Amino acid sequence: MTNTTPIEEKFSDFYEKWVCQLEEYLRFLVQDYSHESDYENLVAKLTTHHKNYYRFKWAAAHEDVCAFFTPVWLTPLENAYLWVTGWKPSVVFRFLTALEDLSEEQVKKIEGLKVKIKMEEQKVEREMERQQVSMADRRTVEIVTCGGADVAAVLSGLERVMKMGDCVRLKTLKGLLDLMSPKQSVELLAAQAMFHVQLRKWGKKLMQRTSLRRKSLLSVRRFSVSGTLAKEEGDGFNSVSDDNSSLNPKTPQQLKNQLEEYLRFLVQDYSHESDYENLVAKLTTHHKNYYRFKWAAAHEDVCAFFTPVWLTPLENAYLWVTGWKPSVVFRFLTALEDLSEEQVKKIEGLKVKIKMEEQKVEREMERQQVSMADRRTVEIVTCGGADVAAVLSGLERVMKMGDCVRLKTLKGLLDLMSPKQSVELLAAQAMFHVQLRKWGKKL
Repeated sequence: MTNTTPIEEKFSDFYEKWVCQLEEYLRFLVQDYSHESDYENLVAKLTTHHKNYYRFKWAAAHEDVCAFFTPVWLTPLENAYLWVTGWKPSVVFRFLTALEDLSEEQVKKIEGLKVKIKMEEQKVEREMERQQVSMADRRTVEIVTCGGADVAAVLSGLERVMKMGDCVRLKTLKGLLDLMSPKQSVELLAAQAMFHVQLRKWGKKLMQRTSLRRKSLLSVRRFSVSGTLAKEEGDGFNSVSDDNSSLNPKTPQQLKNQLEEYLRFLVQDYSHESDYENLVAKLTTHHKNYYRFKWAAAHEDVCAFFTPVWLTPLENAYLWVTGWKPSVVFRFLTALEDLSEEQVKKIEGLKVKIKMEEQKVEREMERQQVSMADRRTVEIVTCGGADVAAVLSGLERVMKMGDCVRLKTLKGLLDLMSPKQSVELLAAQAMFHVQLRKWGKKL
């Protein structure tokens, strides 16, 4: 393994062995047993297996937490489905449809647990958002001169969020297993194990069939020309087409510096409203170019956008479906002045709609994940071009769904604001992306 840290190499070796052991357990999980004690023993072995994973993970992450937000030991497909360094807790509830003989009382308690886990997930996401927004509050000079204590604070924050996510995962499994009989517990653990094993097999198969490693290099070279430029800041405020013929070619360095150049103008005061209008127009064009280029490049290699090598590990840690999370933008509104009561009311309405749109994207991602576990191993081994195309097309669709929510968010907010307020919002968002990148490079 090249260009990896000692921690990445160590954990890669551990993880490969851990998954092999999980696949070995899976053969026992799908069998029928005549004694309840056999099911109890299997549950005990699987829970110990999971505990060992988190024990090893937490020890390794304490030395290099960023490695767990862009894990090299996972395939691009597995990385595409990550939520805060692991599987999303609410996905597990989708596996319960395969369980038999759930009583009415169990169903009621499971629904209650599901609500609690969703609240726990949102708590983790809010903490991640809080850390992101705090980045934008630091001045550039603070980042350039940051010392060991500053770096340690950022890494400690990421480690804390990672552990929060892991704790929700553990709570989910423990909560469900506590509500089930030994046989039902084995059925649930079998469904979850099948999901992870099948997803990994699919990921490896896709890498073989589509030569993702080779193609990723091409996509990175092409997209870095535009990706570094817009820093996921981009938003096309009209419909975005896959046609990138209208792009004005620029050198990577020019594109890299362009957002910071705009930022210098965004933080100035102007005497004429037309100056603010012109700035908004320039930024929206800048955003449109980003998405136009992104969609064209992703059509060639969509997996590259779920683990983008053109971003720093810190930037990757804060990704949501290949970009910035739409609801984060509402956190920047605290910096805006003179918002009327009517504007605040409409913004709150938009915020609710955007949250619903985010959840729709997340449900579609969950649906695709669960469908992976439903395929038999023989289907994966023998999958052809049509199967590969279907998986990649599904990821591309989810990516575009996420991008469209980003588009709706910025367009919706800018439509509610004056030109001056729009510039203030765009300045806050640009500062966030510029500062996050500077921090990422400093780390």
